[in-house]
Amino acid sequence: MADFKFTNSPLSYNSLRLDIVLAEKGITSYETVPADLMTGSHKTPEFLAKSPFGNVPLYEESNGLVIYESRAIARYLALKYENVGPKLLPDFKQDPKAWAAVEQALQVEAMKFEAYASSLVFQKLLAPIIGAPQDQSQIDRCHKYLHQNLDVVDGILAKQKYMAGDAYTLADINWMPQVYILFFAGEGELFSSRKNLARWWDEVSAREAWKKALKPYDDMNRAMMEGMKEKFAAAAAAA
Repeated sequence: MADFKFTNSPLSYNSLRLDIVLAEKGITSYETVPADLMTGSHKTPEFLAKSPFGNVPLYEESNGLVIYESRAIARYLALKYENVGPKLLPDFKQDPKAWAAVEQALQVEAMKFEAYASSLVFQKLLAPIIGAPQDQSQIDRCHKYLHQNLDVVDGILAKQKYMAGDAYTLADINWMPQVYILFFAGEGELFSSRKNLARWWDEVSAREAWKKALKPYDDMNRAMMEGMKEKFAAAAAAA
């Protein structure tokens, strides 16, 4: 019997956080429920009763526990399986300094990176797919703050191997889906042009758990891009 189930989609790169944690831990006893984001299965009344913002992924246990934010789910799984595989979160009582460093790094990702990266991805990758106009002023704004903040993170990584110190943790995992999709959107230079961020990305993206977790998302994204090329080619031919 599955220990839990989660609803996800390769079109939701936030779902990738869970897959990385599960792959790192070697956890396979769970049920996956695919969400069809294109038809809005995540916006039905039944789904919204569990995930009020219509978020994917959605995590559920048979005891009634429901979690609908990817970072919260990833953190829960890291703690639920803390004694399985690599330790992704330090213990506060055993090492409060390491715990604080991870907590700080988690906040940096959420507040200094995600807010601008997700908006940039929408403008560069998703807007053309859904036929929305790109907002150059928004792109410029995202670039401005990402360059400023990533310069700071690059400086931090000049002094340590990973986002929260010299151990790979959930703080690194939380960055990875968004970094991947930035590369896919043609914005990889934000990382490749910075020595320490480039080194960090080379190391974390070489992990076997990352490669395993990434494959279905990468396959879907590449298929989606091919579909976009065909759509634009057909539109140009009809013009």
